Amino acid sequence: GQANDGLSGVIAGLELIRYFRSVPHRQTYKLLIMPETIGSVIHINAQSLSAKNVRAALFLETMGCGERLYLKETRTGDSPMDLAIASIESEEPSIGTKSFLEPYGNDELMFDFPNVGIPSAGIQYYPFPEYHTSGDTPDIIDWDKWWFAVEIAKKLLMRLDADRPIRLKYRGAPYLSRYKLYADAVN
Repeated sequence: GQANDGLSGVIAGLELIRYFRSVPHRQTYKLLIMPETIGSVIHINAQSLSAKNVRAALFLETMGCGERLYLKETRTGDSPMDLAIASIESEEPSIGTKSFLEPYGNDELMFDFPNVGIPSAGIQYYPFPEYHTSGDTPDIIDWDKWWFAVEIAKKLLMRLDADRPIRLKYRGAPYLSRYKLYADAVN
Protein backbone atom coordinates (compact mmCIF):
# COMPACT_ATOMS: atom_id res chain seq x y z
CA GLY A 1 0.00 0.00 0.00
CA GLN A 2 1.79 3.09 -1.24
CA ALA A 3 -0.78 4.95 -3.30
CA ASN A 4 -1.02 8.11 -1.21
CA ASP A 5 2.34 7.82 0.54
CA GLY A 6 4.35 7.57 -2.59
CA LEU A 7 2.59 7.44 -5.93
CA SER A 8 0.36 10.48 -5.35
CA GLY A 9 3.53 12.57 -5.01
CA VAL A 10 5.16 11.01 -8.07
CA ILE A 11 2.10 11.79 -10.20
CA ALA A 12 1.99 15.32 -8.74
CA GLY A 13 5.66 15.77 -9.67
CA LEU A 14 4.95 14.68 -13.24
CA GLU A 15 2.08 17.17 -13.42
CA LEU A 16 4.32 19.97 -12.11
CA ILE A 17 6.99 19.20 -14.72
CA ARG A 18 4.30 19.21 -17.44
CA TYR A 19 3.06 22.57 -16.13
CA PHE A 20 6.51 24.19 -16.06
CA ARG A 21 7.12 23.09 -19.64
CA SER A 22 4.07 25.15 -20.65
CA VAL A 23 4.74 28.43 -18.79
CA PRO A 24 7.64 30.88 -18.79
CA HIS A 25 9.98 30.35 -15.85
CA ARG A 26 13.46 31.44 -14.76
CA GLN A 27 14.56 28.49 -12.65
CA THR A 28 15.47 24.96 -13.73
CA TYR A 29 13.19 22.22 -12.36
CA LYS A 30 14.18 18.60 -11.91
CA LEU A 31 11.93 15.77 -10.78
CA LEU A 32 13.62 13.03 -8.79
CA ILE A 33 11.84 9.71 -8.42
CA MET A 34 13.80 7.32 -6.22
CA PRO A 35 13.59 5.08 -3.18
CA GLU A 36 12.80 7.08 -0.06
CA THR A 37 15.72 8.27 2.07
CA ILE A 38 18.41 5.91 0.76
CA GLY A 39 17.83 7.15 -2.80
CA SER A 40 18.24 10.74 -1.63
CA VAL A 41 21.46 9.99 0.24
CA ILE A 42 22.95 8.23 -2.79
CA HIS A 43 21.82 10.99 -5.19
CA ILE A 44 23.15 13.80 -2.97
CA ASN A 45 26.55 12.13 -2.78
CA ALA A 46 26.74 10.99 -6.41
CA GLN A 47 25.86 14.49 -7.67
CA SER A 48 27.78 16.40 -4.93
CA LEU A 49 24.63 18.39 -4.21
CA SER A 50 24.65 21.31 -1.80
CA ALA A 51 23.10 24.73 -1.32
CA LYS A 52 25.80 26.04 -3.70
CA ASN A 53 24.25 24.26 -6.69
CA VAL A 54 20.60 23.68 -5.70
CA ARG A 55 18.44 26.59 -4.58
CA ALA A 56 15.64 24.61 -2.90
CA ALA A 57 13.74 21.33 -2.87
CA LEU A 58 10.05 20.58 -2.47
CA PHE A 59 8.92 17.12 -1.43
CA LEU A 60 5.50 15.95 -2.56
CA GLU A 61 4.16 13.43 -0.07
CA THR A 62 0.71 12.10 0.79
CA MET A 63 -0.89 14.39 -1.78
CA GLY A 64 -4.20 12.59 -2.32
CA CYS A 65 -5.91 12.09 1.02
CA GLY A 66 -5.75 13.03 4.63
CA GLU A 67 -7.31 15.39 7.08
CA ARG A 68 -5.60 18.71 6.22
CA LEU A 69 -3.01 19.96 3.75
CA TYR A 70 0.19 21.19 5.37
CA LEU A 71 3.23 23.00 4.06
CA LYS A 72 6.36 21.97 5.94
CA GLU A 73 8.98 24.62 6.63
CA THR A 74 12.66 24.11 5.92
CA ARG A 75 15.10 23.15 8.65
CA THR A 76 16.20 26.74 9.34
CA GLY A 77 12.78 28.29 8.75
CA ASP A 78 14.25 31.45 7.19
CA SER A 79 14.79 30.67 3.51
CA PRO A 80 12.97 32.17 0.52
CA MET A 81 10.98 28.91 0.48
CA ASP A 82 9.77 29.66 4.01
CA LEU A 83 8.71 33.18 3.00
CA ALA A 84 6.71 31.74 0.11
CA ILE A 85 5.13 29.18 2.46
CA ALA A 86 4.12 31.91 4.91
CA SER A 87 2.57 34.04 2.16
CA ILE A 88 0.54 31.12 0.80
CA GLU A 89 -0.62 30.10 4.27
CA SER A 90 -1.85 33.66 4.89
CA GLU A 91 -3.94 33.50 1.69
CA GLU A 92 -5.25 29.95 2.11
CA PRO A 93 -6.85 29.47 5.55
CA SER A 94 -7.49 25.77 4.92
CA ILE A 95 -3.74 25.10 4.77
CA GLY A 96 -1.60 24.62 7.85
CA THR A 97 2.12 24.93 8.42
CA LYS A 98 4.28 22.43 10.24
CA SER A 99 7.89 22.62 11.31
CA PHE A 100 10.61 20.74 9.50
CA LEU A 101 10.47 17.64 11.69
CA GLU A 102 6.71 17.18 11.66
CA PRO A 103 4.42 15.52 10.68
CA TYR A 104 5.93 12.84 8.37
CA GLY A 105 9.62 13.18 7.59
CA ASN A 106 11.29 11.72 4.54
CA ASP A 107 13.71 12.88 1.86
CA GLU A 108 13.62 16.52 2.94
CA LEU A 109 15.57 15.42 6.03
CA MET A 110 18.40 14.22 3.76
CA PHE A 111 18.50 17.23 1.43
CA ASP A 112 18.31 19.76 4.27
CA PHE A 113 20.71 17.93 6.59
CA PRO A 114 23.16 20.50 8.03
CA ASN A 115 26.13 19.29 5.95
CA VAL A 116 24.04 19.43 2.73
CA GLY A 117 21.95 22.52 3.53
CA ILE A 118 19.55 22.62 0.59
CA PRO A 119 16.43 24.42 1.93
CA SER A 120 13.85 21.64 1.68
CA ALA A 121 10.15 21.89 2.33
CA GLY A 122 7.30 19.46 1.98
CA ILE A 123 3.65 19.45 1.05
CA GLN A 124 1.42 16.73 2.49
CA TYR A 125 -1.97 15.86 3.84
CA TYR A 126 -1.84 14.83 7.48
CA PRO A 127 -2.95 12.69 9.16
CA PHE A 128 -4.33 9.86 7.10
CA PRO A 129 -5.25 6.64 8.89
CA GLU A 130 -3.95 4.36 6.13
CA TYR A 131 -0.38 5.67 6.53
CA HIS A 132 2.07 2.75 6.26
CA THR A 133 -0.70 0.17 6.05
CA SER A 134 -2.05 -2.08 3.33
CA GLY A 135 -5.06 0.27 3.23
CA ASP A 136 -3.01 2.88 1.32
CA THR A 137 -4.55 1.90 -2.02
CA PRO A 138 -5.68 3.92 -5.05
CA ASP A 139 -9.27 3.77 -3.74
CA ILE A 140 -8.48 6.27 -0.96
CA ILE A 141 -7.19 9.01 -3.29
CA ASP A 142 -9.45 12.05 -3.37
CA TRP A 143 -8.61 13.65 -6.72
CA ASP A 144 -10.09 17.02 -5.73
CA LYS A 145 -7.70 17.13 -2.77
CA TRP A 146 -4.86 15.98 -5.01
CA TRP A 147 -5.51 18.75 -7.55
CA PHE A 148 -5.69 21.32 -4.75
CA ALA A 149 -2.32 20.15 -3.41
CA VAL A 150 -0.83 20.33 -6.92
CA GLU A 151 -2.17 23.88 -7.38
CA ILE A 152 -0.63 24.92 -4.06
CA ALA A 153 2.69 23.38 -5.11
CA LYS A 154 2.52 25.32 -8.40
CA LYS A 155 1.80 28.53 -6.53
CA LEU A 156 4.69 27.92 -4.14
CA LEU A 157 7.17 27.18 -6.92
CA MET A 158 6.01 30.14 -9.01
CA ARG A 159 6.62 32.46 -6.05
CA LEU A 160 10.15 31.15 -5.76
CA ASP A 161 10.57 31.47 -9.52
CA ALA A 162 9.55 35.13 -9.40
CA ASP A 163 11.92 35.94 -6.54
CA ARG A 164 14.90 38.03 -7.60
CA PRO A 165 17.86 39.19 -5.59
CA ILE A 166 18.25 42.95 -5.54
CA ARG A 167 21.63 44.17 -6.73
CA LEU A 168 22.16 47.91 -6.46
CA LYS A 169 24.06 49.50 -9.31
CA TYR A 170 25.60 52.19 -7.08
CA ARG A 171 26.69 52.69 -3.49
CA GLY A 172 24.39 54.28 -0.94
CA ALA A 173 20.69 54.14 -0.16
CA PRO A 174 18.18 53.93 -3.03
CA TYR A 175 15.74 56.77 -3.72
CA LEU A 176 12.68 55.06 -2.19
CA SER A 177 10.24 57.98 -2.04
CA ARG A 178 10.17 58.08 -5.85
CA TYR A 179 8.50 54.64 -5.65
CA LYS A 180 6.36 55.49 -2.62
CA LEU A 181 8.35 53.04 -0.50
CA TYR A 182 9.87 55.51 1.96
CA ALA A 183 8.52 55.23 5.51
CA ASP A 184 8.22 58.82 6.68
CA ALA A 185 7.03 60.13 10.06
CA VAL A 186 3.48 60.84 8.81
CA ASN A 187 2.72 57.93 6.49
